[in-house]
Amino acid sequence: MKYELKFCRFIIYGFLLFLTSCNSKEELLGQYIGSFKNNIDSLKINSKGRYERVIYDNSGKKIFSNKSTYKIEGGFINFNDFLLNEDDLSTSSNYDPTDVVVASLPYSLTFSGMKITSNFDLEYFYIKK
Repeated sequence: MKYELKFCRFIIYGFLLFLTSCNSKEELLGQYIGSFKNNIDSLKINSKGRYERVIYDNSGKKIFSNKSTYKIEGGFINFNDFLLNEDDLSTSSNYDPTDVVVASLPYSLTFSGMKITSNFDLEYFYIKK
C-alpha cells in the first residue's frame, strides 16, 4: 500500500512538473528588458513571427535598432538579424547589416517571469516586463 501511494505521488508530481515547464508561444510574446549594465536593451516579440529591438546607451542615446523575424524551436527562440550584445555596445560605433547574426537563444519560465538567456557565463538575459 505504501509503495502504491508513493508511486501515485511520483506520477502526480511528475505530471505537474511537466505542465509547469510547458511554454506556449503566447507566453513568449511581449516586451523584454536586457540585464546589461552599460546599455539599455529592449526587445519586443510580436505574434506574427516578428520582433523589434532598440538599444540605448545609459544616457538615452540610441545605439542600434532593427526589426526582423524569429522562430521558436525546441526551447530556443531563433532571431534573424540579431546584434549580439555583450554589454560593450556604444554610440561611437556604427552597426550595419554585417554585424547581425542568426542567434539561437534559450528561453525558460522562472520565478521572476519569462527569461531569454543571451549568455549564461556572463549572466546576460532578457526578462519579460
